[in-house]
Amino acid sequence: MAVTGCGAGFEPYTSPSMKPRDAVNHPAVGGTSPIAIRHAYVLGPAPDEPAYPKDGNAAVYLTLVNQSSRADRLIDASSPAADDTVIASGSGGSTLDLPPTDPTVTGGDAVQVGQPPYSSNTITLTKLDEETDNGAVVSVTLTFQRAGDITLDLPVNPRTAYRSSLSPAPASGASETPAPGEESPTPGEETSPTGE
Repeated sequence: MAVTGCGAGFEPYTSPSMKPRDAVNHPAVGGTSPIAIRHAYVLGPAPDEPAYPKDGNAAVYLTLVNQSSRADRLIDASSPAADDTVIASGSGGSTLDLPPTDPTVTGGDAVQVGQPPYSSNTITLTKLDEETDNGAVVSVTLTFQRAGDITLDLPVNPRTAYRSSLSPAPASGASETPAPGEESPTPGEETSPTGE
């Protein structure tokens, strides 16, 4: 005896009462890719805060898993919504290493990306091209040394609920988080490229 059913129930899939996605996954269900990107979004302002201003910065949060047996590396990121997209690794580099899948680790070796203290690996959209608020969608292209380009349309999510403890990107003109033992420059103080 075969049993069938419709998943729509009383509220069809296109029901306006459904909430928009609050994060993007790649590949989509059933798809294949050497790189898995999980729970990717741009962290927006808290509901009681104004939108990020034009020329402001925004932080990307996501998890990367290299699903292949060969190491890969995130070497670039870009977005038409920002003048620049900056990658910074916890080790001080401008790329993120993705180790090959370890068959003894379920789901592979995940690389978290966010802002300190959540993660020391960051992707920051700098000098936004326009005011950006919660509910917007920002296109971001991640370029991997082996896997190539992956473009995602990321939702901008408010800093509420479980995201309320996450840190936004440093404000435009603010320095990156100093390494242990280093001091941050005094606001308004300029430093030369050599740090003098």
